[in-house]
Amino acid sequence: MSLGACEPSSIIDWDSITLQRYIGDNEFSFIRSNGYVKSTNPRGTYWTNLLTNDPICAKVLLGLKYEVKYRISSIPKTILKDLPSDIYEINHITIPETGFINYPGFTSLKVIEVIIRKPLNPNSIYDMDNGTLLN
Repeated sequence: MSLGACEPSSIIDWDSITLQRYIGDNEFSFIRSNGYVKSTNPRGTYWTNLLTNDPICAKVLLGLKYEVKYRISSIPKTILKDLPSDIYEINHITIPETGFINYPGFTSLKVIEVIIRKPLNPNSIYDMDNGTLLN
C-alpha cells in the first residue's frame, strides 16, 4: 500500500481520546440537515482514534474510497465500555509501517476502527480543505 503524499508529521495523534470520522460532501450535507452522524452501511458507522488534519492521510491510512473533506469528532472512546456490547464493535487497523516506523515519537500502530450501530451527535466538524472549525 502506497502512503502517497501522507507524511508522518501530518498525524496529530495515533490514539486520540475522542472518536473521529472522516467524511466527504454527501455525508456532510446529511449531518447538517439531520444533526447527527449515521452511515448507510448496514454494519454501522465507522469511527477511528486516528487524528489528522490531512485529508490525504485520512484517506490513505484508513483505506477510504471517497475524497475526504471534513473530520467529525464525537464521543470519547472511554464511553464505549459503558455501552451495551451489541451497539459497537472494535477492530484494529493495520497501518503500513513504511515511512512511519522510524519517525521520531512513533512507537506502535495503535489505530482502531469502531463500528457504532446507533446515530451519534457530532461534537465538532472540522473543514479539512479550509482548516477551519465549523461549529
